[in-house]
Amino acid sequence: MKNLYLFQYNISNIGVENILDSIFIDTLLLLNLSDNPNINGDGINIIKGKIQDNNNALKELLRLNLSGTSINNDTVLERLNQIQFSKLKKLILQDIDFSKCQQSLANIIKAKV
Repeated sequence: MKNLYLFQYNISNIGVENILDSIFIDTLLLLNLSDNPNINGDGINIIKGKIQDNNNALKELLRLNLSGTSINNDTVLERLNQIQFSKLKKLILQDIDFSKCQQSLANIIKAKV
């Protein structure tokens, strides 16, 4: 499996964990989790933990779409920034209200470049 589109499936953080436990996760190029408002900072922690625990998890991922999720605070942005995606080229974060963040999203993005 190369592309996994799970937008608007009402996926929660537990769902993210189950997806990342799949044997197909190591070969994914695109993962679209957009419009799943039940995914929040805990879901980002799960992604981070899976990648740290398994060097092969998401190792081929080129594109990650987290638009329309509930990752809308500084702590979540810091967790997302700490994830070491080896090949990620595009991270999509549309329709997320970052107005309550004290840290600028632009500063986080600059730190990744």
